[in-house]
Amino acid sequence: MWITKFIVENMTENKKTKVKTTILIDKTLKKLARVFAIQNDMTFGELVEKALEEKLVTDS
Repeated sequence: MWITKFIVENMTENKKTKVKTTILIDKTLKKLARVFAIQNDMTFGELVEKALEEKLVTDS
């Protein structure tokens, strides 16, 4: 019984860590993208639009 509880607690902790890591990576990527956009005289929205357009064209 205690082994099951230990496994469940560890799985929950692991999941929380993964979520936190994903959020941190997401925030870091957004910051880097904003810097890239500014350096290339674009807004963040224009950068996202351009990236989506390129992705859609290459996937088609």
